[in-house]
Amino acid sequence: MRINEALEDLDTVTQDNAAVRDDATVKDSFDKVIKEFGDLTTAFNDLVAAGSPSSEKLTEMRDQALAKVDEAREIASQMSRTALQQTRYAAAKAGDYVRENPLRSAAIAAGLGMLAGLLIHRDRR
Repeated sequence: MRINEALEDLDTVTQDNAAVRDDATVKDSFDKVIKEFGDLTTAFNDLVAAGSPSSEKLTEMRDQALAKVDEAREIASQMSRTALQQTRYAAAKAGDYVRENPLRSAAIAAGLGMLAGLLIHRDRR
């Protein structure tokens, strides 16, 4: 991936976050949906405990539950898209760094490999 493509991805991430929600708001929305779903479950349990509920009330509660599940699914999908875009951007930036600094990148990789080898060898003793 070239730097222009990475910048386009970053623009997309920025636009998505600005147009829809930022990460904190997404988490707040997800927490709100979970709380509302819990409240709905409690209301359902109270309704059943009070006696035999009408089919209309059960249908209404089922529809509410399905709506909350759909809302939670959309929020999770949005979080997944944002994470994927941010990961692609980070990978592109790392690739650009390696292309711009090949010797430094090779030295860092060799050092990390040596460190991993020492740690693995030490554990085998």
